[in-house]
Amino acid sequence: MFSRFRCEWKEAAHYADQLRKQSAWSPAIYTYLYAVLLCMIAEETGDISYTEKAMFYFNEVPKLRIRFAGKTVPMEKFAIIQSEKFILGNKPIMLPIFDYVYIFNMFIIIAKNKKLIAKITECIEKKIKEYEHEKGTLDKDR
Repeated sequence: MFSRFRCEWKEAAHYADQLRKQSAWSPAIYTYLYAVLLCMIAEETGDISYTEKAMFYFNEVPKLRIRFAGKTVPMEKFAIIQSEKFILGNKPIMLPIFDYVYIFNMFIIIAKNKKLIAKITECIEKKIKEYEHEKGTLDKDR
């Protein structure tokens, strides 16, 4: 569980895949988590095969919806909407793992551990710098 907080995406993806395969609670949510972690691995390694794998699993998420009394669980709805955005936009969502952490209110767990906060902050700051660099490059091209 803490591997995703430590930004150890491959280890976290391994456990998310196990949850996806073994848990009947919400296949959509666990499949979404697995896809998100594959995106994070792709982003970190630059390996496009992880993005292709993530795309496959994002496509699976809407098919895995479970309804209770005709209603979809709000967290599943979130996973389905985000998956559809990814599929339709064909572009990764910026740091999607932190959406997941936010939805499940996991920042409370992280808040007491300065090492985890530092690692997450480092990850976010790196992404902001990349975004600013890309934006600056695009602005120069105009």
